[in-house]
Amino acid sequence: MSERFDLNAQGIRLYAGRLYNHDYLWFSSFEISKTAATSPLIHNYALSYALSGYSYGVYVGNTPRYADDLDVMPAYATPARPQASVSRTRFTQNAVNSRTLRTDDAPRGSNSPALGWRLVLDPVWCKAAAEANFSGFAFYLFTRGLFRPPSVVRLGKKGCPVRLEWEEISPAVAILTDKEVRPTHAIDPLDIQGEILSYEPLPIPPHLIFRVAELRNDWFIFSGDHRVHLPRRFTPAGSTFSPASARTAKAPEKQPRATRPMAVDPGAALLKEWVEALPPGTRITVSEVTRKLGLTKGIVTRFLADLCGTDLLTRSGKGRGIYYERTARP
Repeated sequence: MSERFDLNAQGIRLYAGRLYNHDYLWFSSFEISKTAATSPLIHNYALSYALSGYSYGVYVGNTPRYADDLDVMPAYATPARPQASVSRTRFTQNAVNSRTLRTDDAPRGSNSPALGWRLVLDPVWCKAAAEANFSGFAFYLFTRGLFRPPSVVRLGKKGCPVRLEWEEISPAVAILTDKEVRPTHAIDPLDIQGEILSYEPLPIPPHLIFRVAELRNDWFIFSGDHRVHLPRRFTPAGSTFSPASARTAKAPEKQPRATRPMAVDPGAALLKEWVEALPPGTRITVSEVTRKLGLTKGIVTRFLADLCGTDLLTRSGKGRGIYYERTARP
């Protein structure tokens, strides 16, 4: 096989990243009895959300929408695995009743609080350039358009500050090969479209990760010591590109905030659903919507202005007397 796919020509850039947590890093990777422990591996979903700066102010529903979220993020990461042994610390915590805020209201009634434990990853620092290859967590990052990876983000349940170092891999050209390849990084099995020869699984929510794997008949980027597996979403056969567009597509342009689709923003989706449920002729104001939905005044004003461009609302009045009226359904 000799098929090639130029990522840079499609507006995709590839970076080798190194992550150093500058505080105790905690994920509830698994729970045994009263202990919530953190596995020494960071899921690629957690990294993608953190590096893309993607979060919800208001969320509609009670189930995650990973696939939809990842499709609109400007960055997608591989799982990050440690480059050296990782030490962990156990913290003791009280089990607190969320209603009474007490620790002594167990059925037995004695003042003997139920204790739990958190097993967290200790901070990691890069003290010298000579130690760079033997510390921290290594992974790769695919970015779209004009996005540039951040150097500092917060990660984990308690918002641990992490420092990131980047090295761009250029040119980034993927090759479809039928040879056995062991990538130099952990792999999300959902990103594989070729043949899996062997793997070392690590269970971690929301689904397991291959800490080490050997693949065949898949796409890889080879650059020096780097052997990077190309996730399915970026391949010509994946959901992002078709074989025709892989040859002709231009680099995606960064959209201004005001012109991004409203469905991408959970606050906009919530507001739109609320407006659609209003009877025709109902009048609303910015302050009323802010109070009922818990959104900020600036967000409500912008989203209502966007809805006025549809058949849902009309705007009337001036100054402080501005109001929005629900139009009749077509």
